[in-house]
Amino acid sequence: MNYADVFTRLSSDTPPEHLKPAGAPFAIATALTLLTKIVGLPLAAFDCPPPKLAQMFPSDHVPEIAVPVFRGDLTRYQSWRRLLLDCQMLETGCAVDPDPIAGLQRLARIYIGRSAPSHFYDLRRTLPEGIAPCQLDRDLSVAIFLQLDGRFRNAFRNSISIMDRLQDVPVAKSTGLLPSERIGGLPKEYDHVFFAPLPEPLKSEYDALPRPEQNAIAFVHRVARMEGLVLAGQPIGLKDLGAPAVVEALRQVDPADLGFSRPSKANYIKYVNRVEFRKNGGIRKCYVPPEDPVERDWKRLFNEIREHVMSPAPFSLSNVAKLAKQDGLGPGELTRQWFRETENSLPTKRASGFRAGCYRLDDLRATQVSPELLPQDGTGIHRPTTNTNQFTQNGSNPPATSPWSLAVAAASSAGS
Repeated sequence: MNYADVFTRLSSDTPPEHLKPAGAPFAIATALTLLTKIVGLPLAAFDCPPPKLAQMFPSDHVPEIAVPVFRGDLTRYQSWRRLLLDCQMLETGCAVDPDPIAGLQRLARIYIGRSAPSHFYDLRRTLPEGIAPCQLDRDLSVAIFLQLDGRFRNAFRNSISIMDRLQDVPVAKSTGLLPSERIGGLPKEYDHVFFAPLPEPLKSEYDALPRPEQNAIAFVHRVARMEGLVLAGQPIGLKDLGAPAVVEALRQVDPADLGFSRPSKANYIKYVNRVEFRKNGGIRKCYVPPEDPVERDWKRLFNEIREHVMSPAPFSLSNVAKLAKQDGLGPGELTRQWFRETENSLPTKRASGFRAGCYRLDDLRATQVSPELLPQDGTGIHRPTTNTNQFTQNGSNPPATSPWSLAVAAASSAGS
């Protein structure tokens, strides 16, 4: 760099455009004037190519040679140094800092913004020993990135992003501080295809679908890989990922248990449904969860009552069913001990209704209702007997027979 020539051009009516990013022409010219005062030489006689100028004037303290000018004012000294080195880099197109990361910070400050250098603070901690930023490529960057976590991962991602942006700056390219090519965006937590690459023919099917279906397939496939439902490199398609056994296993997974903050379990189930939908050729099948065996047996009993007794189950029998379901028992699993303990635990009014339901259950033993749907030994709850003589003696009529009793009697006759 010809310092005298640069000073002359800065002092002209048309200062060089390429030096403007360093600062105002007057400010740079003033910095060069101070340089002559510090070194005691005219600019024409001063020759200090990069990075010797930066070594001559370190960044962390005022060197002895500059003390007479700056005394103890480190901030003023650093501002002067920054102007001088920025000008040298822009004029020569060379790296002016001995430390390549400091050079990247200089480029980032000039061409990206004042806060951009902060993203390089942790870069020297994250790079493997002996690796300079200019040696990074896509594969190495991804490998380093995946070994990091927390703020170091974010800082590394940001520094790579800034280096990629600087690839468009000719001066930055000429310094030799940047990788030879753009690194590209580093994978994020939700880059599911990166962490679980899609095998063929699933990849071809994925490419032919709209984005919502692609998102669903990519995430569901990643979960399937993490759960061991499919193997890495295994050739699978939608028919395999949406197979009934795989889908049923996938429905039991909660993404939160695998460390994902999203999607929610409800939205994840929608993803699984989309995979199943596409596997079926776009024909939607409603998911029917497996029926609870207790609920199933009570439903069967009530259906058989309607079929064989020709009458709906009375409300009192529904009360028995409700209490049994709470204990996880089907009608065929009820024992005399359960009936006795349940009756004793109920208040008087509810116990009366419960006993009425027990009578109805015992009535069904004389019908064609399947025996396995009834208590094996009966309920053990005895129905009180009615003394019909009292009605004859006082001249009144005996109580009318209920519709249920008539229906049961008819069903008993039909089955005998």
